[in-house]
Amino acid sequence: QIIFVICFGEVINSYFSCVYYRRNIILPADARFHLTGWKKVCFLLGIRLIGFMVYTLIYFLLLRIDTPIEEIPPSALWISTKTSSIILKVDVHLYILAFVMLEWGMPVFSVISLIVRELSQELKHGMAHASWATKRLQVN
Repeated sequence: QIIFVICFGEVINSYFSCVYYRRNIILPADARFHLTGWKKVCFLLGIRLIGFMVYTLIYFLLLRIDTPIEEIPPSALWISTKTSSIILKVDVHLYILAFVMLEWGMPVFSVISLIVRELSQELKHGMAHASWATKRLQVN
């Protein structure tokens, strides 16, 4: 399960990095979130580090899923008779994951959403502000 989560996360991270790189080439230098040099490297590495933190926390949570029958409270034993059930004991890893997802994940998600929205707006309405020569090349 953790291998799937890591592979899925790295594909998303690679896709975002590629889109961000292409976006910086297409959009003008005064565009929002147009980072260059060390700022861009730190931004992309920060996203990668957040991903690895989330992978690590999910790994520890997956280890906690295999709760022995003896540790299940008597009031919840009926769940173990169901075909698919997960009993997850609340511990510090769950709180850390929630903190990382809310405090780091939501701002990163917001920035990615703004970048994608800005890029789609530029692709839809960019020709309205293009020069005559660029418009002539696009028609042919």
